[in-house]
Amino acid sequence: MRYGRWLLLFCGLLLLWPGGERRARPLSIAALPGCDRFGRPASALAASALATAATHHPPFFSPLAESAGQTAHWPQTRPMRYAVHTIFLDDVTAVHAATIGFDTAVQVFPWRDLNPTPGLYAWEASDYMVRMAQAAGLHLVVQLDMPPEWARRQGDFPFDLAAYADFVTAVSQRYRGYIAGYVVWNEPNLAAEWSRSGGDLESHWQRYDGQVADPADYVGVLGVAYRRIKAQDPDALVITAGLAPTNENSPRARDDRDFLRAMLTAGAADCFDVLGVHAYGFGLHPEAAEAARPDGSPRPAYHRLREKLSTSPVE
Repeated sequence: MRYGRWLLLFCGLLLLWPGGERRARPLSIAALPGCDRFGRPASALAASALATAATHHPPFFSPLAESAGQTAHWPQTRPMRYAVHTIFLDDVTAVHAATIGFDTAVQVFPWRDLNPTPGLYAWEASDYMVRMAQAAGLHLVVQLDMPPEWARRQGDFPFDLAAYADFVTAVSQRYRGYIAGYVVWNEPNLAAEWSRSGGDLESHWQRYDGQVADPADYVGVLGVAYRRIKAQDPDALVITAGLAPTNENSPRARDDRDFLRAMLTAGAADCFDVLGVHAYGFGLHPEAAEAARPDGSPRPAYHRLREKLSTSPVE
């Protein structure tokens, strides 16, 4: 399967290459072995019954163009090139981002906040952020993770996949045409982000409890999300979780290059439009030489990931 394009996330920027145009590939109806690792989870909120089986507050999304006294600057025809990660996309943040020169905002939509109990969706905050992006003329890319307590599970697979699939369906259905792309989870090569997503304890990153995702399991989650998103919004981009650069293989982390290689081996190329990369350089430029760290220790660098991709047998 040929990718539509790559997306690189690093140092708060989003860069689409080549071209930077927004274009999603169509949903294939063929069976995709890697993507269908977990089949197609049955849903208590099937698409045909979503509106009646779930409670939505507010019940419908009203885009900015329908709000009195406000003007929309929708960026549908503008390419996505540079993005800023936002904690909460309010009116001040959106205007600053656009003024600085960003064309895209990347924003977490926490599952636990938008879907606090089974079948109940609280959309006030996400509706507001979508409108603020629209008002500022920003594309919006959202990350979907941080499960609610009711959906957490013990063991190697830390959340209810069918419930996550329902959440992905609800978000992509509500914001069809208003969200440019969906990032499916975050840094699954860290136990802190796979087993303990959304944790806020001071020791969150140092702890060794929980599990790193099996790359094939993450590909299965990606495939479920891919099908659910494309069924609701075929033009939206499906983006892989950015992997944490670690140089570590331990109970709490797996090296991002090894994890990516295993993802591609498991068939990930069929399950996304855009590859997400967290190519942080630990204070150095992402393309700095391998020996650039003062202590001489190895470090993850963007060019090493690029080399992995260029030598991959996956087109």
